[in-house]
Amino acid sequence: ADSWQHDLDTWWQHHPDWETSLENETHYCFSPIQDAERAKLLRETVYPLQWRQQDSCNNQTFAHMMINSGYSANIGLLGRSFLTAVFNNKTFVESRKKPDFLWRYANRNGTGVCPTSDMDCYFLPISSCKATLGQHDGFDKALIDEHEGNYGRPITFLRNYMVRPKLWLRKRVYDLLRDVTFPAQPCTVIHVRRTDVVLEGNWRKARHYFAIADYLKEVKDSNVLLLTDDQTAIEEALEYHGTEKNWTFLERKRWRGTEGGMNGHLPSGDPTLEVAYILAEQRLASQCRKLVHTRSGFADVLLQAMQMKQWDIEKTR
Repeated sequence: ADSWQHDLDTWWQHHPDWETSLENETHYCFSPIQDAERAKLLRETVYPLQWRQQDSCNNQTFAHMMINSGYSANIGLLGRSFLTAVFNNKTFVESRKKPDFLWRYANRNGTGVCPTSDMDCYFLPISSCKATLGQHDGFDKALIDEHEGNYGRPITFLRNYMVRPKLWLRKRVYDLLRDVTFPAQPCTVIHVRRTDVVLEGNWRKARHYFAIADYLKEVKDSNVLLLTDDQTAIEEALEYHGTEKNWTFLERKRWRGTEGGMNGHLPSGDPTLEVAYILAEQRLASQCRKLVHTRSGFADVLLQAMQMKQWDIEKTR
């Protein structure tokens, strides 16, 4: 029997201390989370807060509005608010400013890719409670800083909980990676963000251009996973440094240089495919133990995916 035909999303939704493990052509499996701290937090603290009886939700929710920036910017802000909610014994919920809000990654030419047009199109629901329209409680910056900033264990666990992919999305990611050779170990991830270089208006705050050679100064491993939004970065790596490293990258549609402009996050034009690629790249990155990058929220997402596999990750920016 093909277990991909059996949808266990509802079961997983209510068993947060389990995670996906084995996946192949015909089967997928769940296993108990082995990290005792993470499993206990999700089972004993997060789940009771998030899955209250609906009649007890009133005045017990803590919300952050979704934003229409990059994938990682949205996940990052929501994670901070989620941590604040947990430490205040509140139920975290995602909210929207307007009823017709379309999340960038759930917006196909002005139409939602699912009825909710938000993260629920891709990921398991995180709560039995709902936010009120326009509800926005923000987050406690001092609390975030106290708990190891953006890279601390509790906030990483919560962000991971928020983005547990639904069955159809897990299968799509599996299919994307089925014929991909994962990077040999030990390996380093290089993340090159270029398509919005110097487009932010303020030169002092703008992202600057770096050649592949600049990243390689920080790389000792022979095996490199190159993740980038710019097709010319792939070409540069292969043409000028092709024999220096064993390169791995996904074959996918990318912008060339700045042709996508600011917030051009969907080069394929298909938001569901772009989310699948995001998760596929995280899966690939989790095989490595070093990350070299410039300023980018997606580098934070990659780091957290790597930390879910092994916590001691070397990070160079």
